[in-house]
Amino acid sequence: MKILILSSGRAGSTSLYKGLKNSINASKGYFEVFAPSYPTYIPDSGSLKKHIKKLNKTHSDRVVIEKNLIFQPTPLFPDNSIKFYCEYLNNFDKVILLVREDVNEIGKSFAYARLNKTWHKKYTLNNQLPLDLINDQINLAKQYNNIIFQISDQTKIPITYYKDLFSGNQNYINDFLKVYNIKVDNIDVLYEALNPNNRYRQT
Repeated sequence: MKILILSSGRAGSTSLYKGLKNSINASKGYFEVFAPSYPTYIPDSGSLKKHIKKLNKTHSDRVVIEKNLIFQPTPLFPDNSIKFYCEYLNNFDKVILLVREDVNEIGKSFAYARLNKTWHKKYTLNNQLPLDLINDQINLAKQYNNIIFQISDQTKIPITYYKDLFSGNQNYINDFLKVYNIKVDNIDVLYEALNPNNRYRQT
């Protein structure tokens, strides 16, 4: 099984990725393959073809999990990530479109991450963030969410919302797994990864 997590950003996609990867035995992970800062970076069409070939060679009894963010720059889709992803997601058996609706909270989260150059650590907002930076990030968040919504409209893949997945409701997580027909070997690992007490922002 090949699972793609596609997110608009600051919506818990890394926690979901790690939770699934660590709760499914012998799973293979690809983290943000269109981000230049990671070793699995795909810079061109030749690298993309090799990556897709790897995906298709994966044995049916092994789960592959890939997580990408809709805004990550790549020469592969400089103008239209919607068209690119609508085609790319056909390489996966399950596609999770993850969105956080509260763009004000996304804006603050993006603003803190960009200002402090830290993306995957817990933090508290002890200092006032620059308002212009927050507003800029809110506008970007709206654009990123809209791209995910358009992909959902075109592919008929439903949206998964941050507020539900990270609500602390284990019954919702169980139902989420049933909807996507994803079987995990250690559900407690996934529960812990999606526990709202473990979110990056602590206040």
